[in-house]
Amino acid sequence: MQPLNLSVATRSLGGILLAAVSCLAQTDPGPRTGAAGAGGPFSALSANEKAFFSSALGAFNEVDSVSGTIAGEAGRGLGPTFNGNSCAQCHAQPAAGGTSPAPFSPQVPVPNPQVALATLHGATNTVPSFITTSGPVREGQIYCGGSDQSQLTAGRRRSWPVHD
Repeated sequence: MQPLNLSVATRSLGGILLAAVSCLAQTDPGPRTGAAGAGGPFSALSANEKAFFSSALGAFNEVDSVSGTIAGEAGRGLGPTFNGNSCAQCHAQPAAGGTSPAPFSPQVPVPNPQVALATLHGATNTVPSFITTSGPVREGQIYCGGSDQSQLTAGRRRSWPVHD
């Protein structure tokens, strides 16, 4: 049996500790500043794919109402599970197609649009306590079937999705 080479062991242990400390020292910089860098098609798309993207972006930005009779809201068909009156309302940061808007965003600081939507055009909806102007856009889901985890994993979970 060979004796333990302390020099190699010490260097190896030192390398492992240095790597561990480097990992712990990382921090999340938060939302990046500067130009949006989002919201457009990938440059590698073909002409047909870019045309499809532009067409879909129009539908994504379309503002809907229940009946389609509100001025400026030509789309029709909101149901009981919607979070916003357009896809782009919740996916607007830093540009349409992005993530949820937030009041602390460096690009486009805006409050949570779900709060204003609750009373838009004279509506009298009650905003749940977990939706706030300074908080993130949230999607509520309803679970039925009890609190027993085995019931949830056995196919008894009921959820009404927002993204149809």
